[in-house]
Amino acid sequence: MIRHEVSDVYKAMNKIRALEAKLHNFPMNSGTTNQDWSLLNSLKRELGIPVEFGDKPTGDGSMAAKAVVANS
Repeated sequence: MIRHEVSDVYKAMNKIRALEAKLHNFPMNSGTTNQDWSLLNSLKRELGIPVEFGDKPTGDGSMAAKAVVANS
């Protein structure tokens, strides 16, 4: 069970790093990256990482984040 949790966190962190690299030069309100920003913020909230992009939390976003990470 612990092995599964560690694996999930590892996958989530890899996805967070990839999204941060992709979105580094895009403003948050860019129309083409809204889904990416939402996923990044959801993953960070799920792992307890502070979201520094100034969005309003509408929940923990864990369902969408878990679905993406599980399919990675």
